[in-house]
Amino acid sequence: MNNAQLKASIGALLHDIGKILNDKNNHHSISGALFVEKNSKLVDDDILEQIRYHHKKQLSEATKASDYAYIANFADTIAAKMDRRKKDDGTLIQTKVKALDSIFNILNGNNEKLVYNAEQITKNGRINYPVAKGNISNDVLEKAKKDFEHVLKNSNSNEELVSKLLIAAEKNLSFVPAAITDEKVNDISLFDHLKMTAAIASSVIRYMNENKITDFKTLLDKESDFMNEKMFLLYSMDVSGIQDFIYTIATQKVLKGLRTRSFYLEIVIEHCIDTLLERTGLTRANLIYSGGGHAYVILPNTDGIKEILVEYEKQINDWFMEYYRTDLYIASGYSECSANSFCNEPAGSYKEIFAEVSKKISDKKMKRYSADVIKKLNSIEQKDGSRECKVCHRVDRLTKEDKCEICKGIENISKDILNMDLFAVVPEKISESSLPLPFGYNLVALRKDEADKLEKNAQLKRVYSKNNLDIEDSSIKIWVGDYHNGDDFSTLAKSSNGIKRIAVMRADVDNLGQAFVSGFENNKSKNSDQYVTLSRTATFSRKLSMFFKLHINEILANGEFTMSSAKEAGKRNALIVYSGGDDLFVIGSWDDIVEFSVDLSRKFKKFSQDTLTVSAGIDLYPEKYPVAVMARKTGELEEVSKGMDGKNAVTIADEVNSYKWKDLDEKVFGEKYVALEKFIGNQKERGNSFIYRVLQLFNENDGEDKLNIARLAYVLARLEPQKPNTNKKEVLSEYEKDKENYKEFSKKIYGWIKNKEDSEQMKTAILLYVYNNRKIVEE
Repeated sequence: MNNAQLKASIGALLHDIGKILNDKNNHHSISGALFVEKNSKLVDDDILEQIRYHHKKQLSEATKASDYAYIANFADTIAAKMDRRKKDDGTLIQTKVKALDSIFNILNGNNEKLVYNAEQITKNGRINYPVAKGNISNDVLEKAKKDFEHVLKNSNSNEELVSKLLIAAEKNLSFVPAAITDEKVNDISLFDHLKMTAAIASSVIRYMNENKITDFKTLLDKESDFMNEKMFLLYSMDVSGIQDFIYTIATQKVLKGLRTRSFYLEIVIEHCIDTLLERTGLTRANLIYSGGGHAYVILPNTDGIKEILVEYEKQINDWFMEYYRTDLYIASGYSECSANSFCNEPAGSYKEIFAEVSKKISDKKMKRYSADVIKKLNSIEQKDGSRECKVCHRVDRLTKEDKCEICKGIENISKDILNMDLFAVVPEKISESSLPLPFGYNLVALRKDEADKLEKNAQLKRVYSKNNLDIEDSSIKIWVGDYHNGDDFSTLAKSSNGIKRIAVMRADVDNLGQAFVSGFENNKSKNSDQYVTLSRTATFSRKLSMFFKLHINEILANGEFTMSSAKEAGKRNALIVYSGGDDLFVIGSWDDIVEFSVDLSRKFKKFSQDTLTVSAGIDLYPEKYPVAVMARKTGELEEVSKGMDGKNAVTIADEVNSYKWKDLDEKVFGEKYVALEKFIGNQKERGNSFIYRVLQLFNENDGEDKLNIARLAYVLARLEPQKPNTNKKEVLSEYEKDKENYKEFSKKIYGWIKNKEDSEQMKTAILLYVYNNRKIVEE
């Protein structure tokens, strides 16, 4: 990587480290520089001066300052402006001060004042929900200090130092405010501020060097001019064909195959991102967002970078063509940006950035292939088709087992994908479970000792680790929704309550694109779009990504909602096939999936302060049903939910069972299902036949059919408890309870059959009750 850009990134990532040291005798810029100098063997004056002089006052008073100090000051100014902090006097982060505001306080017209308790991010994925009153404890700041101290002392190269600083900052500072100010909105964490400053700094120094601007002091002297200069590119890439690649599979080991194919594509995309960052001399600080086959990156706006982008995209699509023909394709685009446009100055310029990028990507998707590529496709020799892959049905790259190289590798690595945490990118195929990656590399799962051996022999390009913020190693940390409890469809079906079926759930966030671009507008404010900045988009996207890639594991591992009062909550019998930055595909026992959906809606509502909604489709299938058809049909149910007014809905099994989450939770389950369980559970003999008769009457009902209501009365009358022929108090007491329960249920059911909404909810409740009770199913 470019050493100048690395130095700029290191200085930027450390420029505010003094704020957490609680050194009341020095300005945080001085205490930070002293702390770094004392603990690191790598840093030099270029890095230390970025920390000492990142404030204008200190920089202007310096008798001599390196070029890097001007870079740090300029980058910090831009990042603070994106935070919407008018001033930052360097106040230390201490206890008993205002905690970090929630990023959702002002999203989509919200107007709350919730904050986060400062705490570390942990591997178990526990959600740190926003609260009315929060705190920053000495313990959190002390842990952060120790982690940074450890990173500074034990990093052996600038590349390793940047990687570990990002990990330490994310782990410790994601819930610590960037500054203690009197601003009305203080929702950018110190981690997000440091990361954004590093992204800006590394891009600015590349821009200055390529444009042969040698006097970096001009960044200070002519700051307003440079704020308007288009020094940056907001680059985005989008991979098409992901779902078809994942779901086009036919094998007995389909469940492991689905998850492995999904994870493999995630690594392909992450590898592409890291290759781009490496070629441009940048680091993961410049990665704004990655998830769901999409990515956004801040790059310097230079001719050299643009040339790299052209060749980079061509190489990826050539590789896709070689291995997957037209199944997978990457489209990318960029917009030239100034620092002011990142801050939405002038008003509307921020939207224009995303509109331009989106249009360029759409145009490329419309014209995927050049004439030369089409000619090449038409000239490819077609196989005779007598042999095809047993899994994906392709007819080339076949092994002796009649499986293509990719599917064979996926089968070999599938167990490791689920159970191992380290995945190495290597230049050679070193085992049968290796999978090809773009740019001439391979993916393999490894133990720590195996990775160390490869690194020692210079056979290791990079290592990815899942859901791990361990600062001891320099692996690239990625969040992955990898929860799994059940090895195959048969096991999941058999572990279901009642009917032996699996269920598929597909869900994603509603109107997310709109939230990204204009979610922080506030029409009630005079300056309605003052908070529409890249900093908030980056923070917002990171929070969403953590929910769907990390917190989702905890939600599944600790299920709370159950349909039946007799069932204990806990680990769901389910497996995440795919969980991107905003969407989800989960397979599991049908009852666990339905119950998980309620947990998901409740927790996402609390997590996002009800500023965002999610829509979902759920369908039930026999265990041997074709997975591609499952995916398609469940996707159609998801679209039914998204077609409801206001979205924020779920559709189960059929479009007639389509509800707002609140109605499913409170009306279908909390009212109708509970009433059924309470009444039918006490019917020793006639309950099962009764429930089918009631369902028939509700299906035939139009709300005004008096004859139908009379039939319901007759059915209910046959279930009225008969007074026992005894004087025993306990028997009579039980009779009185049954009679009261009967009256209560009868009154409710008479009311529900006359109301269309209640009637539909009752039918869904009966359906789910029948599915959930084995004896009824058997009868």
